[in-house]
Amino acid sequence: LYPDHPLARLYLQRTSEIISEEVDVHYKAAINYFNSGHYQLSIFHFREVIKLLEKRRPADPYCAVREERAPALENPDYEKYCDAKQKIVEAQAKISAP
Repeated sequence: LYPDHPLARLYLQRTSEIISEEVDVHYKAAINYFNSGHYQLSIFHFREVIKLLEKRRPADPYCAVREERAPALENPDYEKYCDAKQKIVEAQAKISAP
């Protein structure tokens, strides 16, 4: 009801920090599983990253043009979101490859 309330801001900030911590945990696990060849588990963790960042995800063209962006525009959550989407595709390709 009152977005500028100090306690509401504190709770919002803490919630955002906890989400970022959980994103980091799932992202690290996903990368480790991907690198060790456990693609199903990596897909699970990458999907968790995407779920956690659903409300804070970048605009749709962001991932497509991320190589062209200036480094000052980088956002770690956006990078993890884009990487997760890309790695899911790679993992599914490796699973379906003979």
